[in-house]
Formats: sequence, C-alpha cells, structure tokens
Amino acid sequence: MTKQSKCRLLLCLALSCICVPLAWSRPWNPAPDELAADYAIITHNKGVDKDGNASMTVIMWLVPQRFPENSPLRQTFEKYKVIGVAHGHIARSTGVTTFDKTDTLQPGDGNGNPMKRLTGNNIPPTLAGAMAAMDGIFRQSLGAFGQGITWFVFDPGAIRPCGAGRLIIPYADENYTYELPLPGCPK
Repeated sequence: MTKQSKCRLLLCLALSCICVPLAWSRPWNPAPDELAADYAIITHNKGVDKDGNASMTVIMWLVPQRFPENSPLRQTFEKYKVIGVAHGHIARSTGVTTFDKTDTLQPGDGNGNPMKRLTGNNIPPTLAGAMAAMDGIFRQSLGAFGQGITWFVFDPGAIRPCGAGRLIIPYADENYTYELPLPGCPK
C-alpha cells in the first residue's frame, strides 16, 4: 500500500468517525433506560477488508427501553425483537461507502434455539408502521449508512431484555452477543 493510499484510508476512517451519530458517543450519567439502549448498539471496526477497504459492522437491537414507559410502542417492542444490521466498506481510493446486501438473519439464544423471523402480514400493524417511520428517519438523517441498514423482526421466544440468558446474532462472519439482563434493567 502506498503512502498516498494509507493517507486516503486514514482520512476515510477519520471522516467515518466524525460522521457517527452522537447517540454512539459515551453517555454521561445515563439513566437506566439509556444504559440499555446504549448497550443494544454494537459497532465493530473490522479494519481493512480483502479488497483493502475499511470495513465496519453495526448491529442495532431496538430494545423497549428506547421508548417511553407505558407507551404502546414500548409494549410492542417488548413483544417483538427488531434488529438492524449493516456491514459497510469505505473505498480507500474514493471514500465511497457501500453496504453488503443482507437477506437473512438468524439470531438465537445461548442454547442454540433460533428466533422465528416474522415477515409480511405476520408483523403487527403498529410495529409495521413504526418500522416504516423509523426506516424513513434513518435513511434521511444518516444518509448512506441509514440506507445500508437492513431491519428484521422476530418473535423472541424466551429472550427478554431484562431476563436471564444471551442473544446471539451471527452476522458478517462473527457471532455478536448480548448478555442478559441488559444494563439498566431492574435487579
């Protein structure tokens, strides 16, 4: 790799760090719900991929704690698991970000039990509407990154954010895990 290529790659990485939403910064004196919401976002800087481009993976679990207590949205997100994934590559020569297309995702619990994916008419109208609104917000506010996220809805089985156990999400050649209960859950 030439010195000029290394400089471009570092510039691309620096720009991607600057453009990361403020919600991904370390919270100061967070409330319990903020701790859970913060823990539910995984970012993985994967370094340089096989093509020499910067590579990053993001997993977002929309936990119920993100929504006001006793709201219909919070109750809906307690019943269903919504997970967004993105695996992006920043071209070292141009700085253009591209995302892998993701058609399937098969998360499960720590015992190897998969969660059942819901699609089409199996997704409740309240959740489908919330997902459409959220998708539009992400696409408009986060640009290419917002367009690169693929969302999935699951029947959670035994997985509960404030219950015991583990949620495992195999994606982009890694097994991303959430240890449960989430931080901020009542003890």
